[in-house]
Amino acid sequence: MKFTLSWLSDHLETSASMLEITNALVDLGLEVEGIENPSEKLAGFVVATVETADRHPDADRLSLCQVNDGQGELIQVVCGAKNVRAGMKVAFARVGTVIPATGQALKAGVIRGVESQGMLCSAEELLLAEESNGILDLQTDLPPGSSLAAALGLDDVVIEVSVTPNRADCFSVRGIARDLAAADLGVLKPLKKFSFASSKDCPIKVTLTDPACTYFNGCLIEGVTNGPSPDWLQKRLISVGQKPISALVDITNYLCFDLGQPLHAFDADKISSVLYVQPAKEGETLAALNDQTYTLTTGMTTVRDDRGILALAGVMGGESSACTSTTTRVFLEAAHFDALRIAQTGQALNLHTDARARFERGVDPEQIIRSLNAATHMILDICGGEASQPLKVGCPPENVHTTILTQKKLTSLTGDPHLTMNQAGKSLERLGLTIQSETLDTLTINTPSWRHDLQIEVDLIEEVLRLNGYQNISVTSLPIRPPCERIKPVDKVRQAFCQQGLDEILSWSFTDQTTSNFFGEGVELSAPLNQDMAVLRPSLLTGLLKAICYNQAKSQHNSTFFEIAHQFQKQNDRVHEENVAAGVRVQSTGDRHWLTPPRLVDIFDVKGDVHAVLDALGIQGYQVDASGPDYYHPGRKGTFKQGAKILAYFGEVHPTILKAFDLQGPVMGFEIFLDRLPALTARPPKPLTLSPYQAVTRDFAFVVPQSLSSDALIKTIQKADKTLIQGIQLFDLYQGDKVEAGKKSLGVEVKLQSLERTLTEEDLIAFTQNVTQLVEKHCGGVLRMAAC
Repeated sequence: MKFTLSWLSDHLETSASMLEITNALVDLGLEVEGIENPSEKLAGFVVATVETADRHPDADRLSLCQVNDGQGELIQVVCGAKNVRAGMKVAFARVGTVIPATGQALKAGVIRGVESQGMLCSAEELLLAEESNGILDLQTDLPPGSSLAAALGLDDVVIEVSVTPNRADCFSVRGIARDLAAADLGVLKPLKKFSFASSKDCPIKVTLTDPACTYFNGCLIEGVTNGPSPDWLQKRLISVGQKPISALVDITNYLCFDLGQPLHAFDADKISSVLYVQPAKEGETLAALNDQTYTLTTGMTTVRDDRGILALAGVMGGESSACTSTTTRVFLEAAHFDALRIAQTGQALNLHTDARARFERGVDPEQIIRSLNAATHMILDICGGEASQPLKVGCPPENVHTTILTQKKLTSLTGDPHLTMNQAGKSLERLGLTIQSETLDTLTINTPSWRHDLQIEVDLIEEVLRLNGYQNISVTSLPIRPPCERIKPVDKVRQAFCQQGLDEILSWSFTDQTTSNFFGEGVELSAPLNQDMAVLRPSLLTGLLKAICYNQAKSQHNSTFFEIAHQFQKQNDRVHEENVAAGVRVQSTGDRHWLTPPRLVDIFDVKGDVHAVLDALGIQGYQVDASGPDYYHPGRKGTFKQGAKILAYFGEVHPTILKAFDLQGPVMGFEIFLDRLPALTARPPKPLTLSPYQAVTRDFAFVVPQSLSSDALIKTIQKADKTLIQGIQLFDLYQGDKVEAGKKSLGVEVKLQSLERTLTEEDLIAFTQNVTQLVEKHCGGVLRMAAC
């Protein structure tokens, strides 16, 4: 939302400086996105008078001018413009002034043997127009030496603020002035009241058949002259980024920004005497004012007559009923349209307009008739003509809401025990809210028609804090509380990932159809924001892989990410939503180092990540096999199971997917299905018991069948003595000519420690025999070597 300081002064009586105004806007929650002072571009340029304009002695197409720039002595300037003449006031650049069109400082020069000590400028050279046929001919009473910016009316500072979706009231200069007045930065000026004593009824009738429009106002003005709008009006529209078109159109655009109520002007000679506001039919079209033709869908609100659609209500008018320079009869529309319907229509057609931006956020219904009367008054004043009585169809929606504010809630949320109900009430009254009833610890508040976002008690508390200044909230230390005795399982999962060195990310729940097809049948959205977000993700890996793409494009190659969120898949025509923890590891285990060179990541890294989570949750009794979905590499994937229930997948992402994403691999991924994990029973933590006796280790190398997993071997060894064994670590895998075909050698280190005594050699021999027998019986393994 843009506005100028002079425009703001139409609504706010204030002596505050620009800096004070912008600081107050930020404190009020209206972020200042930009401040533009057009006069800065014209610094150094002044108004000057051409005293004489004679022909150059050595060039027929050049003029030798004597220029008065207000400094006393006349300045000699050589000029090539055809329109230069004695007595005209011009835009003058002295030597040293930077010319906007070139970015260069002006130097004194000699042109065809004659010195030139300045420059008479055109609008093109000042970047005020794309092209020009001569120098600027200023129509001003300012004396020579005056600021050129002031002469052109370009000395008005433009402020742009970012308006949050809930603050529809600040999509107008009036609304911003109201907020600043509430912050004690000035006094809000009363709106002018316009009334018209016309004996003429409006001959155009309107019928409402669409529930999206419950209130419609109109007025017919005849005998108008639709020429260019006044200079002041054009300058204001240009300052906020609007292009002046004609007086009738400019007036409606001006009031849209001024009061926040979108209006539309129909050429009354191009429409029938009866208008209808009704839903569109599927496939109907509208040739709009932006030279585009739109195909409408069922339910879009339209304004039409018996010949066809005239406008897309609340969004954009149609070309067939547009006002032109020949328009002499104009029908003004000021209506209230449903915010949701306007938002859906604009989104479906990808059509963004100032009218849509205001209607979809909600306009003030009490501003409708005021805006219509103001527009009628401006048209009569600028274009002439005679107005009919206003046409009113339907009723304005009730937009006043009653909310109760309590002292208990106010103190609880603000943390300020000294903030009283009386102080809160005064703050809210400055915003235009009214107090219906009041007790010592309760206020019953009526919200005004322009603040439909104030619905519940916390909304009022937010307004009190906003006006008092968030920076003035008292600082209170948080209470010291004992640590939480119970940690949620999802927090344990997150903690386990962090201990594994993974970084958490948050990605969109949406993806494109092509990406979705790699991971299963996603859920298509009926009205997606765009095609890149057309499907609910069937796997969290979609967002994780896109994050890797972004990082690799920024030369960050070794990514380690995890995400805990929901994924969605279509199963038997129903949407299956599941809570999942997923992660990826990419390329190397770290950066290059002279002492410990990195290695490429493999499936054992992500298998370890899954193990870490299951161990953190205390889940036991699961198995791991070499199965998995097709989006993992064949032969480089695995599944964690508990019986028939699948707990997790892990593996190397399929090369086809890496190619589609243009990723440099390898990329390892895993998915843990949190909803499928067994319920955890609350058990008190085991006390830490440390043994005072020496720990010993034994290394075993077993020749086992090729198909036996290391996990099966380790679980078998654990059965030998669960009390004595403190840890088992796989350290070697050998598959070569030293073992027979179909076999492999697995080397494990077993750590032994007793809580009762020092282990003897006899204890270790007995343990070794027990382990050997168990492995031979349950795994078909033969001891290749045992060592201390």
